[in-house]
Amino acid sequence: MELRLLPRVSKSVSCVFNELLNVTNACFLLDISFVEAIICAINASSHISVNCCKSIITYSNLISTFFDELCKLLPLVSAEDLCRFAPILGAVIPELQPMIGFDQHSPHHAYDLFTHTAHVTAGVSADLTLRWAALLHDTGKVAAFTQDESGRGHFYGHAQKSAEIADEVLRRLKAPTALREQAVLLIGQHMALLTPDKKLLRRRISRLGWDTLDKLLLLQEADMGGKGTGEGEELDVFPKIRATLAEIQAEKACLTVKDLAVNGNDLLALGYQGKSIGETLNALLEGVLDETLPNERQALLDRAKQRVANDGISSE
Repeated sequence: MELRLLPRVSKSVSCVFNELLNVTNACFLLDISFVEAIICAINASSHISVNCCKSIITYSNLISTFFDELCKLLPLVSAEDLCRFAPILGAVIPELQPMIGFDQHSPHHAYDLFTHTAHVTAGVSADLTLRWAALLHDTGKVAAFTQDESGRGHFYGHAQKSAEIADEVLRRLKAPTALREQAVLLIGQHMALLTPDKKLLRRRISRLGWDTLDKLLLLQEADMGGKGTGEGEELDVFPKIRATLAEIQAEKACLTVKDLAVNGNDLLALGYQGKSIGETLNALLEGVLDETLPNERQALLDRAKQRVANDGISSE
C-alpha cells in the first residue's frame, strides 16, 4: 500500500521536515499526529535520520500512547514501509533494534531478521492481534542465536523467548489484555507443528479454540512465506490443513468438555466430588480426542466408573 500525505496535511509539511529535521516543532506548529508525522517524514525523504525519529517519539508521547498510534499505522503498512520505519519502531520498541540488519546465517532465510519480520507482518491480515504477533514473533531470536561448526545459525527455544519479550512489550505499551494474551499465545505457538492430521488438529482446536488456531495458521503461513528464498513447498500444507479443519467443523466433533455427552452432574450421581469431577471430565475428553473412547453417554459413564476402580481415584 502506497502511503501518501494525509488529506489535511499539505505538501509544505515536507519542507518543514527537510529544513528543520525537527518533527516535534513541526507537529506542534501544524497540529498533526504521530502517524501523520511519520508519513510526512517518509514522503520528505527515503532516509529518516535518528534525530528525526527521536523527535517523533518525544512528541508522540504528548499526543497519545505509543500503542494507540502504532495501531493506526500497523494495518496500513507494507513490508517496504516497515523497513523504512525501522529506526522509528526501534525507538518505540527497543527490543526490535537488535533485529535490524541481523544476519540469520541460514539457507532458509534470504533476509535479515527485521526484513523477514517486516514481510511476515505485512503478510498477515490487517487484524491488529495478528499484526502485533507478527511484528514481535521473532524478538527472541537474537538472544537464542547460536552457530554450529559449519557456521549455520540456530535459534533453539526462540518462540518461547519471543513470547516472553512480547508480553513485556505489550504490557509496557498498555495493550488491551485480550490482545496481549492472544498475541503472546500465538507467538509462543508459532513454531508448533501443524499437519492435516485430524487427531492432531482436534487437539489444537481443543487447546486453542477456532479463532486462535485460524490466526496461528495465518501467522505460520506468512512466516514461511516471508523468508525470501522463493521456496514454496512448505506452503502447500496450509490448504490441506484448512480442508481438514472444514471436515472437523462439519462433523461437529467433540472438542471441549462442554461437548461431552456427560457432564458434572452425571459424575456427581456416581459419587464424584470436588476437583475429581473436573479431572475426570478432562480425562474423558482426552479419550475422545485420542479416538479411544466414543462420545456416547453410556461409554463415558462406564469409563468414569472404571477410572475409580482401576486407577484408585477417590470420588470423595
